[in-house]
Amino acid sequence: MAVETLLSRALGEQSGMLHTARSRNDQIALDLRLHVREQCASALQELSTLLGALAGRAERERDTLLPGTRTRQRAQPVSAAYYLCAWGAMFARDLELLRAAAAPEMPLGVARSPGPRFPSIARWSASCCARSPDRQRLDTVGDRDFALDFATRPRACCCTRAAWRPT
Repeated sequence: MAVETLLSRALGEQSGMLHTARSRNDQIALDLRLHVREQCASALQELSTLLGALAGRAERERDTLLPGTRTRQRAQPVSAAYYLCAWGAMFARDLELLRAAAAPEMPLGVARSPGPRFPSIARWSASCCARSPDRQRLDTVGDRDFALDFATRPRACCCTRAAWRPT
């Protein structure tokens, strides 16, 4: 409803065409996907910066030895670079997961019902949004897995927000 209100203020009567070949469910699902995509892009940028900083610091710390541990006991010494690379590997995994969460299938034109009233518009919407027009509609509109994938990556979302910066 907020999107409809903003559009009607900006566009007037033309905003009434918002629901041509779309349902409110389409709009909500699309808005959430666009928001998650934007947040993922920001997190990916910061995560890339963090990975670069970790790599640079690891390069400088090759000769710095730290005590290694195994089952809470001292083990052979390892370089600080080795630890930094372990953090880098962890964040690199998060990078891949965030990329996947940033590219969900767009639901525009699905209209949730078994068949859209405007098939040609639904096909056009599907082609614009990189969505198969034959995908199961109820699943497309109801899917929120991508948002959970993004929300459950706490390392990538909070560690890049200046919580830790290598010097």
